[in-house]
Amino acid sequence: MYRAEEKEAPREAVVAEGKEASAAEADTDQITSASAEEKEASDEEVAGGDRDWTDHIEPAIKFFDGKDLNTVLDDFVQEHKHAFAEAAEAKTDEEVEHRLEYTDLHVRYLRIFEGELDEFLRGQGCSSAEFFQQCQDAIEDNYTALFEEHHHHWFVDA
Repeated sequence: MYRAEEKEAPREAVVAEGKEASAAEADTDQITSASAEEKEASDEEVAGGDRDWTDHIEPAIKFFDGKDLNTVLDDFVQEHKHAFAEAAEAKTDEEVEHRLEYTDLHVRYLRIFEGELDEFLRGQGCSSAEFFQQCQDAIEDNYTALFEEHHHHWFVDA
């Protein structure tokens, strides 16, 4: 602040500078405190006002990529793939007969998938409604900055 060759500043100026510094520090503390409060309020808003908000999509991504779910579904496919052999050999859609058996197998496949998903969500302490809402928020890019895509958008949009 002062060079060595300059005269020492009068004591009143140093005291005044100290008061200004204290006031500036107080302003900085207030700004920091306000920023923390804004961040906390923002976090609550993202979580729908719930401080105990948990991201259920991230573990679901691992679950869907995991061996347990894929083994169950692959076993079902292997067991019933013969039912689709004729359809797989057809060259055009017109050659494919959409038999009622396909609908029945599809319904059974969905029941297995939904049962596995429900079991996973229960283990996560999450209802299907909560999970659906988080997926919906990700699809709609809620709680993101303008023109920014939700970090789970790629997963739920697939």
